[in-house]
Amino acid sequence: MAMVYCNLASNEYQDHGKASTALLETTSSLYCDHDNNEYQTHIDAYKIASILRYKLVADLVRPIVNYAGLYNHQTSISDQYQVIRAGNTPSTCLQSGEISCRARTNAPVREVTFTIVAKGQGFGAWPGSGQWTWFSAAVARRGKDAVVGERVVAMNSLTPGGFGTHRVTWSSGSADEDEAQWVRSLGVGDRVVIRGHAKHSGWSNFVKFVGVTVSTVVIVR
Repeated sequence: MAMVYCNLASNEYQDHGKASTALLETTSSLYCDHDNNEYQTHIDAYKIASILRYKLVADLVRPIVNYAGLYNHQTSISDQYQVIRAGNTPSTCLQSGEISCRARTNAPVREVTFTIVAKGQGFGAWPGSGQWTWFSAAVARRGKDAVVGERVVAMNSLTPGGFGTHRVTWSSGSADEDEAQWVRSLGVGDRVVIRGHAKHSGWSNFVKFVGVTVSTVVIVR
């Protein structure tokens, strides 16, 4: 497997190996204003918090910083092409890097965003048969290989055509309590594992790209 590490702050890459599979993990912590395509460092985030503390009641700083999305984003991706069938399901498509967080808190993760480019075979044996290819996310606890807490992320559409993109974000503040609890259960040193599934003979799950971004809190006080 080829390993590519990207320091987004300096835009420097280090390539290890020449295999077709690429895994990218951000080595610097960035906070992205998606509308303006601007990034802030930890120092910028702390400066913003300091200004807010000077102007506002301390209890208001945390919700404002979190609402602004000033998180530490850790991204892992794989572009390894896979075909998952009933005989090799479930298949691990991606295991993220270990979650890290500088803030002292028992629940450091605020959001987990999944990006998956895949397709099923595009047809079923009979109308209304459903779609039997999908993806799930589970957690590999710190220092352990076994996965726990597996949940469905997305299912491929039962329509003919090319690859489709699934983009799903789970939040610690979600109204779905199961989703929120899953995100809150993630701790420092844990890894997010994305697995592809195909059920029943003849069903195929074609996987082109898998990525996961774990967003952790910066300031909790």
